[in-house]
Amino acid sequence: MNTVIFDNDGLLIDSERIIHRALLWAGETMGVADMKSTALAMVGRTQASARALCAEKYGADFDYDRLCGLKHEYIDGVLPDGYFPARYGALETARRLKENGFHIAVASSSRRGYVEEELKYTGLYDLFEVILCGDNVTKSKPDPQIFLIAAERLGVSPADCYVLEDSCNGIRAAYAAGMKPIMVPDLLPPDDEMKRLAVFIADDLTAAGEYILGQNP
Repeated sequence: MNTVIFDNDGLLIDSERIIHRALLWAGETMGVADMKSTALAMVGRTQASARALCAEKYGADFDYDRLCGLKHEYIDGVLPDGYFPARYGALETARRLKENGFHIAVASSSRRGYVEEELKYTGLYDLFEVILCGDNVTKSKPDPQIFLIAAERLGVSPADCYVLEDSCNGIRAAYAAGMKPIMVPDLLPPDDEMKRLAVFIADDLTAAGEYILGQNP
């Protein structure tokens, strides 16, 4: 096992809690029913997949663009410098894995421009050999496409990859790719399915890194 693939939002970047609150506020402003479950279901999805989810749940005429506009209005109001901070242990864990000879990559469902800006702001950008984003794939997690492309670009076998994820869809995608999923929970605690699919449930990224290094002395 010589490769670690990281998710971005909710894993490297401490964004999901603010995004979740922003979606709840946007949904309330628009009078949308049951926005809480919808917001949770959107975690780990590409924009296209999230749009399709809302259309399926609320109808084809649902104003997804307005929902996103209100979401960004909320986020802009609570982030003084416009960027989310890194999650605890993100920079240290990525550096330590790289220093120990691991290939490391990012595979995020978010758009590339946003992901690159966040990684540069947190000092993480230059550590990664490959950065794949929602713009680069046609299928959203839980489909394994993004992880399989990441392994291909790194020139490694999927079986040689750990995947660090906070979302259920991300864990499902990593498992379907034939990789070793490690869950670092953020919004949702792991349920029985996640405990079955993940090789390890970590309290934080530091613990996830320690587990990987312990498995590969």
